[in-house]
Amino acid sequence: MKELTQHVGILLLLAAIALGGSACPQQVAEKTAEQAVERMIEQSTGGEVDVDASGERMTLTDKETGETTEVSATGELPEGWPAEIPMYPNSKIIFSQRSELEGEYVLHVVISTPDATTQVVEFLQTKAESAGFIREQATQAEGEGSVSYVKPDQRFFFAYATTPDGTEVSMQVLPNQGEMPEHGTSTTMGTGALPEGFPEDFLPVYPGAEVLQATVTDNDALLTIGVGDSTEQVLQFYQEYWTSRGWQMSVEVAGTQRSAASFESDGNTINLSISHEDEQTTASMVYSKAS
Repeated sequence: MKELTQHVGILLLLAAIALGGSACPQQVAEKTAEQAVERMIEQSTGGEVDVDASGERMTLTDKETGETTEVSATGELPEGWPAEIPMYPNSKIIFSQRSELEGEYVLHVVISTPDATTQVVEFLQTKAESAGFIREQATQAEGEGSVSYVKPDQRFFFAYATTPDGTEVSMQVLPNQGEMPEHGTSTTMGTGALPEGFPEDFLPVYPGAEVLQATVTDNDALLTIGVGDSTEQVLQFYQEYWTSRGWQMSVEVAGTQRSAASFESDGNTINLSISHEDEQTTASMVYSKAS
């Protein structure tokens, strides 16, 4: 049976219509909402579910697995939300959810704020790291991104997006079974700033180029850029940049459509590959620290 959480948007819509827009007595409206949600979920999943609506809350129970999901539009945090990850000041909780199965839980909260996205992200990152979470992975594109954190017993994830009214953030807290990452990873996809900790001194962005992807771990970094200049121009830029800083070129294959080169310095390596297609040159480079 599909997870109940896949139907959250439908549930909130039904609840708003049935509970907020009905002229019927409250108990009648709640019963109507319960029956409507049950029918919709059972038709789409083939399973059976019990729905209990009360005020602005709905509790769903999967009859087969016993999984329970509580959906709320009350503006309150779900039960069990960790105190060390407080809500961002000047924000509004527009949705919250708690799912539980055999004692394991998943908490989900969506907030909105008129504040700048960078300010919100910095606040959440600081709180997570102060609470002992280790950053596992981060992605960033223009106006949106996500960050995941982990510690031995818990995971924390948030995705953010810039909106016309400010910033919206979706956050999740869920159990962790002791799995810890060896190295944190940050990734940027699309145009935007490079991820935190990216070694731009070793892998500079070609002038006027678009960042297509950038990834950094404790020992490696990858950068892919796109630009309208020729393969020869891009190769020359990076050759001059690295050799002027003491890197020794060990391999070079130059052509009008494809080029490649490798550079070494104190056991560290940089591998560069360049291709030209459809009037765009794409360059990918990998920096690896000495082992």
